[in-house]
Amino acid sequence: MKFLVLILLFVLSTSALAKLKVASYNIRNFDYDERSRVSTNKDHLFTTINQMSPDFMAVQEINRAQIFTRFIKKHFGKKYGVALSKCGGAHGQKLGFVYNKSKFRLIGFKEDLRVSNPAQQHRQACNHGSRP
Repeated sequence: MKFLVLILLFVLSTSALAKLKVASYNIRNFDYDERSRVSTNKDHLFTTINQMSPDFMAVQEINRAQIFTRFIKKHFGKKYGVALSKCGGAHGQKLGFVYNKSKFRLIGFKEDLRVSNPAQQHRQACNHGSRP
């Protein structure tokens, strides 16, 4: 009997996991890359996210957090929630994630500034170091 219960638990847990799509997308200085002087191709970004249809997507290099959040809301409505870091390192590149609100509920979001500038951990400043 215990063996049957273990098999059932395994099947149920793997079938639930098989239905989650997880992605990571480095959007490269969203909304405008000042060094390359190139704006983000938002039509391509929308198409890519729409085709992937992730349940959870980590995002990197978000320089304009409010514009990114509005972009997600405008193109995907209430389907996705967005959580982005307040800090972004010396280059303002925020990290975060986009999540399917029907499958996830955000219960907290906390930044650990000790890793922003490992050489100077005592300086837990938001915009120090080369990375967020």
